[in-house]
Amino acid sequence: YETLPVAIGINTIGEHGQFDFVNQAAVELFDADSKEELKAHSPGELYADSSERAQFSEQITQNGAVEEYETVFLTLDDEAFWGSITAELAEIDGEKRIVGTLKDITDRREKQRALQEERAFIDGIVDSLPDIFYTFDTEGSLVEYNDQLTTVTEYDQQELESMAPWEFVPGSEQEMVIDAVNRLVESEEQIDNLEAHLMTKTGDEIPYEFSISPLSDGNGTVIGFTGVGRDISERQERERELKRKTRAMEKAPIGISLSDPQQEDNPLIYVN
Repeated sequence: YETLPVAIGINTIGEHGQFDFVNQAAVELFDADSKEELKAHSPGELYADSSERAQFSEQITQNGAVEEYETVFLTLDDEAFWGSITAELAEIDGEKRIVGTLKDITDRREKQRALQEERAFIDGIVDSLPDIFYTFDTEGSLVEYNDQLTTVTEYDQQELESMAPWEFVPGSEQEMVIDAVNRLVESEEQIDNLEAHLMTKTGDEIPYEFSISPLSDGNGTVIGFTGVGRDISERQERERELKRKTRAMEKAPIGISLSDPQQEDNPLIYVN
């Protein structure tokens, strides 16, 4: 135990306990001046939250062992750090003792916290998008999406996560979507401006324009695809209105011309 680089302690059972043995790695981990100084403190005093020691003690008493129990500890200088305990009950000289190792996992926990904060930040941005966002794996399972997809389609989480990409469009457009997905996975090229109707739970069909990009792992293997969909109902309505006006001008019994005053010489840009 003495030469191992990980902190090791042997202590009596109980909510507070008493150390019988600590190695040099434990002395250094808790910023003690000596083994004697560290052993003068009960294990329970080294927990930042005393209830965590009580919970750990209860678990090891009931189960006989605990693996990777993570909590916050305090050095003798009251500096907090995250630690992971793996311990078991053992009989030493006819008495039951807790024999455990303790690893400093502060760096790992800080990295996890940073990743969680980054993830929450990204999720916040994605959920604030007016467009729908989605990610499917290569099996066609929806693995990630934003709140807008739920709002627009009115499907709940269980329903959404059971649907394949082509099940979000009418039957007449499903073959087109299947072909697009297969083409994307095979060619690994992005697909832009794919127009289809997004079908809601109530059967409404909303015109959408989709952009889809392949997702690859570290080895370059395509593992899925992700993209956004934008409601183009208003755009299509403007296009229809423009066509109606153009047809009306073409059929007008009088001559109609349009010019562009923003350009030099005010050139004609339309005549019927």
